[in-house]
Amino acid sequence: MADGFDIHIDEERAFRLGPMAATLDMSVVDYVMSLIDRDIAASPFREIDPDPAIDEAIANAVEAGEEEAIPWAVLRDRLLARQRSADR
Repeated sequence: MADGFDIHIDEERAFRLGPMAATLDMSVVDYVMSLIDRDIAASPFREIDPDPAIDEAIANAVEAGEEEAIPWAVLRDRLLARQRSADR
């Protein structure tokens, strides 16, 4: 893909995807893309605003003492817990 990246699927998964794609009268590539699109749409993390002004505003608020700074490990644990609860 010119603007993205290639995804390589191991032989066993490719073998399992073939019959499922055929059942839906789709190519394996189209079927896998539909699965990826479905999971992106269902993900609570599907949209990220790349506006650097947001990061700057957060950093300014932390420096001014208006927002709490937390260690990366704490943030990571919170995100993982949130993902686990979303998966249930």
